Parts: sequence; C-alpha cells; structure tokens
Amino acid sequence: MTDIRIGATNSLQAIDNWLKILSGNLTGSTVTGYRQVRAEFSDVLTQHISAGHTATNSDVAAVNPLQFNVGGTTLSGTVTDYSQGSIQTTSRPTDLAVQGDSFFTLSKTPNPKSFDDLVYTRNGSFHFDFYPDKSVYDSVNNTGNPYDPNTMASGHYRLVNQDGLFVMGVRGNIQPRAAVTDPKEADIPKERTVVPTGVSRIGDLANLFQQQFANWGDPTFAEGLSAIQVPYCKDQGNNVVLNLDFDANVHFDSNGLLRSGDSFVQDNRIDPATGEKYDLLKFVALTKFTSPDGLIKKTGSTEFLYDRVAGAIFAGIASTGEGTIGAYNNIVSSSLESSNSSVNTALPELTIAQKSFTANVKIISVGNSMMDDINQLIR
Repeated sequence: MTDIRIGATNSLQAIDNWLKILSGNLTGSTVTGYRQVRAEFSDVLTQHISAGHTATNSDVAAVNPLQFNVGGTTLSGTVTDYSQGSIQTTSRPTDLAVQGDSFFTLSKTPNPKSFDDLVYTRNGSFHFDFYPDKSVYDSVNNTGNPYDPNTMASGHYRLVNQDGLFVMGVRGNIQPRAAVTDPKEADIPKERTVVPTGVSRIGDLANLFQQQFANWGDPTFAEGLSAIQVPYCKDQGNNVVLNLDFDANVHFDSNGLLRSGDSFVQDNRIDPATGEKYDLLKFVALTKFTSPDGLIKKTGSTEFLYDRVAGAIFAGIASTGEGTIGAYNNIVSSSLESSNSSVNTALPELTIAQKSFTANVKIISVGNSMMDDINQLIR
C-alpha cells in the first residue's frame, strides 16, 4: 500500500513554504508599496483505481473514475497581488503615490542604457540629494571668477529613493520664454511601447531600449529616459542665481511635473543673445507591463526587475487622458501608497496553515502507528 507518511511529508514541506509567504505578508503589511503574495498548491501524485465509463443504455448509469490524491500537496506557484493599496498623506512634497496600475521607474545610473539598469517600484518615498558639479557654475557664472567650492555651492539636486536609485523622468518639449513672462504649459511626451517579441538576448533588449527610450521626449537635449535633476547654483557672494523657486513651494503635480506654486521649477538655461530661458519640463516616468506577474522581485518585495515573461512594456506620463498609462494613472504628491497586505487577511490564513501543519503531523503519527502494528503481526 502507499505510505501515507510520504504524502503528509510533502504537504508539510508545502505548508512550510506557505508559512514563509504568510510571514512575509505580515511583515510587509507595514512596508510602503509592498505587494502581498498568494500561494498556490497542487497535487503531487494522483492514484487512479478504475476508469469511468458512460451509460450504455437508459437503464445503466454512467460511472465516474475512482481516483484520489496519494502524494500530498506541493507549492506549485506564487501570485503577486498588484491591487491598489490605500494612499496616505504625508508632509513631504517629494513623497509620491501612483493611483492606477503603473510603477515608478528607477535606475542605477542617471542615464540608463538598457532595461538591465532599471528597477520598478510602487514605493514613492523619494528625496532630493545634492551633487556638486562645477559645470553648473561655469555655465551660469561666465564672468571669469574662479570656482571656489568653499564659498559657494553649485550642482544638481537629484530625485532619488532611499537606496540612492535615480528616479527616471522624460523631458517634454522645451518652451522658451522671456524672463518677465509666465511659463507656458508643458508639451507632454507621447507614450512609448516596447513589445519584445522574439527577444532572446540581453543585447536585443538593449537595442530596443536605445530605439525607444534613448531618444524619448524633447530632441533638443537628447536626454531620453534620464534622472530628474534640478540645477542649483550660488555665486561668490553666496547669492542664489539658479532656481530661487526650488527653495519655495516645491511640489509635483498630477502629471509628475515639478512645480513651485503654479510655475515650473526653472532650468534657467539663459540665451545670452535673447535673454530667454527655458523651463524644466521633465516629468516623472511611469511604466506598465502586460503581465506584471513575470517581474522578478528584489529584496524586500517593493522593487522589481524586468523579465521577458512580463511581456510588453509601456512607458508614459500620468493624467494625460491618453494611452494605457495616461488614461488610468495619476500621481499624488505628498502621499505614499501603503502595503496592500494587512494583518486582518494574513492572520486568518496563518491560523489555517498552522492547523493544516498539525493535521499532517497527526497523519504521520497515524502512519507510524500502522507500521508498528504491521511489524507486530510479523513477530
């Protein structure tokens, strides 16, 4: 006969993995942007005793096959729940939340070259760090004065997450304006789509990235998908000559565009011939996938890496009313999306898993008793 202890042991292994998943969901219930995971089980082995047959005439009923599970259960797969978590208001203007089904796009480098450089997350806990950059001073203070890092500060404020990954954006069409006039509204970049059909090598993905995203957005600066950064500069007299507005009422609008009050935070690229300057029109870039279950989780389950089984990639801007991203996604400033896992749902499952574990231990105990009885018969 089939040893029932083997099936129970298989089930115990599956339940042990289930307990690990539930433990992760419980821990993740307090993590911003965490996506809960659901375990799926299947039979290990089914024993077929007899086949079924259909009715031969009106007086004989059909007979169903006689079959049952003899090998216990196993963990056949996991499903990540990407449903919307609740949005909570914070006091930080750089905290962002996505209402919809898209992800923030992060990168290990300011100017990514392939999909391997990118990381995707729903955790919008961002902040600006300062990167000293002499080129900013040289481009603004073209007066012959020497650069002195001890008496002035110049460089870029860069939007990053808590791990130092750069938040990706795309520049809209540049709108030149006179220094005394109000800025025009931004020309929003169109959504881009990559369907990696037949892609089998990393090099192919890099080529697709170059084709679709290296030239995305306004062609004047050819930045493509790149880090959101704000030039900032003080002169020798410690006077701010770039982005006075940055220290004021800075926030992101529903398109993911950085503003100060009702105005854009300015890039201040001044044309010395005309006195015109340009507005910083770099939007927060969102990404969506046809099959997000194919994404690969990084440590912590709030960041994901792309894999080909995730299907087509859509990149666009929120709240445009157009495209698969713009029509169904908004960015909420000074807010964070909480975990979509909760103690209320994880604890009942944990109780069920515990009872199942105990039941299978009992089955092993019964199996041991039966084997002892059989051994006694032999004696």
